[in-house]
Amino acid sequence: LAVGCASGPSAVDKTADPRSLTKKGGPVGIALLGRSVTEGWFQHWGAKVGGGHKHGRYRLLHRPFQHYEPAPSLWASQADAVLQRYGKHLHAVQYKLCFVDFNADTSLDVFRDVAEAMYKVVVKKHGKVLIIGNALPSMPRESTLRGGAINHVVRLNNEYNNWLQLFAKAHPRVVIFDQNKVLIDDKGFLRADYAQSPT
Repeated sequence: LAVGCASGPSAVDKTADPRSLTKKGGPVGIALLGRSVTEGWFQHWGAKVGGGHKHGRYRLLHRPFQHYEPAPSLWASQADAVLQRYGKHLHAVQYKLCFVDFNADTSLDVFRDVAEAMYKVVVKKHGKVLIIGNALPSMPRESTLRGGAINHVVRLNNEYNNWLQLFAKAHPRVVIFDQNKVLIDDKGFLRADYAQSPT
C-alpha cells in the first residue's frame, strides 16, 4: 500500500484488483499510502494513481490519503481498512509524509503520533511490516514558500529523520526507507544536480 502527498485526495483506480497483485508463494505485496510523492512514483512507472502496479518482484497497491493534513487516527484508520480488505495479499505497508508537511506551523510531535498510530494498526493489529519513508530535502525557495524560515524546515527534517531511526530500533518490524541520504547536500538541501532548477 503506497501512501504519499498531493494537493488533495486523488481518485482511486477501482479497476485494479489488489487480490491479483500477490499470490501465495509469489512476489512481495506492498501497500503504499501517501500523497504527491507516492503518486509521482506511480506516474513515473506509467501506472494508475490509486491502482496496482508490478515493479520487479514487488506487487504494489497505491492508495492516496483521504485526509490532506497529517492525521494520526484518520490515516491509521485508512491503513486498517485496506488491510482488513486486502491484508492476506500484502506483506507490508509503506507511508511517507509530504514536503508541505514540513513548514513553520508543524512540529515533530504530530509526526511521532502518526508513526505510533500506524505501528499499532499495521504491526500490532495486522502483523505486517511497516515501512516509513523519511523526510526528503528541498530547495531553499521551496522551504520559504511553505511559510517557514529555511533553517526551521531543515532542522525539522533532520529531527524527524533522526527520530525515525530511533523509532525503528525500538519497534520490531519497522523499516525506514532512507531516500534522504543520497539526495541531500552539505547544507541540508537538495543536491543541485538533482534539481529541475538550481534556484
